[in-house]
Amino acid sequence: MTTTEEVSQGAAIEGRAGRRLPPGVKFRDIWRDIWDERWAYLFVAPPIIGFIVFFAYPAIFALYSSFFKFNNFKFTPLENPFDNYARAFRDMMFRRAMINVIELFAISFFGSQIIALFVAVLLNGLKYLVAVFRTIYYLPMITSVVIVGALFRWILRSDAGGIANVVVRKLFDAEPIRWLQQENLMIPSIALVSVWTGVGGSVIIWTAGLKGIPRELYEAATIDGANRWRQFWGVTLPMLKPIMMYQAVLGFIGGMKAFGFNFTMLSGGDRSGVPPAAGMTPVYMVYHYGFSRLQMGYASAVAYLLSVVLLVISILQFRLFGNPELYD
Repeated sequence: MTTTEEVSQGAAIEGRAGRRLPPGVKFRDIWRDIWDERWAYLFVAPPIIGFIVFFAYPAIFALYSSFFKFNNFKFTPLENPFDNYARAFRDMMFRRAMINVIELFAISFFGSQIIALFVAVLLNGLKYLVAVFRTIYYLPMITSVVIVGALFRWILRSDAGGIANVVVRKLFDAEPIRWLQQENLMIPSIALVSVWTGVGGSVIIWTAGLKGIPRELYEAATIDGANRWRQFWGVTLPMLKPIMMYQAVLGFIGGMKAFGFNFTMLSGGDRSGVPPAAGMTPVYMVYHYGFSRLQMGYASAVAYLLSVVLLVISILQFRLFGNPELYD
């Protein structure tokens, strides 16, 4: 005879397997199941709690506050819930910040990727001193943004004693250049620093892509009479298209979030500690309005508009270049 306990155990097993339970047989209490798996829940609790506390809750709270005048930590209803978003579209500073960050992305991304691919190709067949070269080109990547920004702010001093101006005077006998004060040079100067710091990470990604190209393709190209230059254009670049897509998406997201170098290199432009419009970026606007002026409602609206722009552009990039058939 089958005991009642055996029937219950069998029903529980069948229930977990997704089978239909016999009439009158129920699942074990959910809290009993949680208690049985308490150690598993205990180990996954820290990352879940961290995600809720440091990501989910701030994101939801920022979205909620973007529909209010949340100044000095006080909620005040707006005449129209979307007034903060309308204000951002009317704000000339926000428009200029978007133009600045696109210009910064274009210069730094294409400059760093071209240099990184060139370095990766040169080092791909290297057999000696590999660790030394990896340390050299990756060191700027792991250096603090504050340290790098302060260093290049000193190098790009506008007086005649700045290292950059000394080099320019020695080579071209030119007058001192106001690298970080002249509006048309602010973004290019920061872009050059971004190129210097970003090459190391890109070299690693390009090197991984080069290692994944089958050697048989180069052997076949050599048999067909292709030199190294034709192999690069006919074999290497086509096989690196997925890496290009990956670099483009991450580069655009990272470029649109530019803040560190603008803050450390340009924030001393005036007494307020805020750079002029020529050096402003959307993330800098979020910081300035949210933490300097305590206009967190408007800052949250700017942050979500930037998130929408990132989402739309990323989707377009995947739609245009993310088709796997393009890489066959």
